[in-house]
Amino acid sequence: MASYNDYKEYKNKSHETMVFVKSGVFYETYDNDCKIMTDLFEYKIKNFKNFSRTGFPINNIEKVKEKLTEKQINYIIIENNNITKITFENNRYNFYVNKRVDKRLYKNHYQTNFNEQLELINEYKKTIRYIEKTIEQFPKSEKVLKDRMINSLYETLELIYMSNIISERIIHQSKIIAKLKMLDFYLSQSLEKNYINYDKYNKCGNFLIKIVNLTEAWMISTYEKSK
Repeated sequence: MASYNDYKEYKNKSHETMVFVKSGVFYETYDNDCKIMTDLFEYKIKNFKNFSRTGFPINNIEKVKEKLTEKQINYIIIENNNITKITFENNRYNFYVNKRVDKRLYKNHYQTNFNEQLELINEYKKTIRYIEKTIEQFPKSEKVLKDRMINSLYETLELIYMSNIISERIIHQSKIIAKLKMLDFYLSQSLEKNYINYDKYNKCGNFLIKIVNLTEAWMISTYEKSK
């Protein structure tokens, strides 16, 4: 347990960094870091009641360091009182830790995510149809604004579909919110220029508010599942 306590002490300070602790003639790592070691080296994981562990002989350390450098994964090596910390500008820890997901958890996670995504998609398609109908009477001289709105509508839909990628979900969800804010800006411009009336602007706004609320709820759900 002493090795695990050392691991947790440094892991709590460096969440996106692999931590190795020297224990006798082995280096050990735990929990999520085991997933990366299994992915890169096919080391077996031993599961205990409160944690998981994998390890390798000390004479393999150079091979491990070389592979982590190749993959650009931050790491810390704890050996007695000596601490070695290696960091990379483009740290890919999260990418590799999310590559290996327990199939049972993935199935449950995917089904929940699918339901959340399906509701959002259905509501957003209604939004697209209404806004498209609202702006179809724009004057021909305002083609730029109209095209930007159409592009934003469909780029947002694409982001919703792309959010099904687990490792990049929160990034795409954040981009959805940004796109929706731009749509709201375009609608306010349309109102100021009298291309749409206040009732249509208000209804479009209500559609967008609902999509924002659904997306934010999905983001919270994603965050809770990642903890």
